Amino acid sequence: MTDRFWHYFFLNPVAWFLVALLGVAVYANYKLNGQLDTVCDAIKLRADEFIDKPNNAYAKAQNICQDRLDSVARE
Repeated sequence: MTDRFWHYFFLNPVAWFLVALLGVAVYANYKLNGQLDTVCDAIKLRADEFIDKPNNAYAKAQNICQDRLDSVARE
């Protein structure tokens, strides 16, 4: 059964498309993470200050970077 499954998997163009799409998504996530690291390095964060309703892009970016720092600290 296993050899038969892999044989049909390799012949199926939809399966190849989905595997390629998964690869593109993983790569895009990796690149986005690098861009967010660059932005967060440039933003000055205030300690323990979270803005509930940010009214501009800078405040939104501060919230995103603060959340990323908190998630890294939890790991």
